[in-house]
Amino acid sequence: MKPPDLGHMTIPTPQNQDSPEADDLRCEFLQILKGILPELREAIHAGNWEHIERLAHRVKGSASMFGYCKVSAAGIAYQALWCRGKPPNGVKGEVELVDAAMEFVRVCERALRSGIDRSAKQEAEQSSDGSSHSNHDSSGRRSR
Repeated sequence: MKPPDLGHMTIPTPQNQDSPEADDLRCEFLQILKGILPELREAIHAGNWEHIERLAHRVKGSASMFGYCKVSAAGIAYQALWCRGKPPNGVKGEVELVDAAMEFVRVCERALRSGIDRSAKQEAEQSSDGSSHSNHDSSGRRSR
């Protein structure tokens, strides 16, 4: 699965992180993360450690930009372990890689749940103060 081109995204900064555009970008990142998880699980099952490293590398920077520091840290931890012992050194090395990869999956899943919860909370707050009706489409992106 080829990742979408992220070159058009504006990096959220403290000045614009709560803007509608930043919300859109966070939703887009979460959709990308959601799409990567099955690929990540499949790579773990196949023992494709190098592919997991590429996925971790791809996710960690964006995760950090959008405030998902634990996702970024788990990706960095996997990459460090991979770089230290590629290919894995025996059974112990492989077990360490599986553990780190599974932790990366768990942290990504928690980030997805928290991002979805955050979007739902924001929508509820908007509708309770009467400021707008739901302005997100079915993918969670803000409709224009």
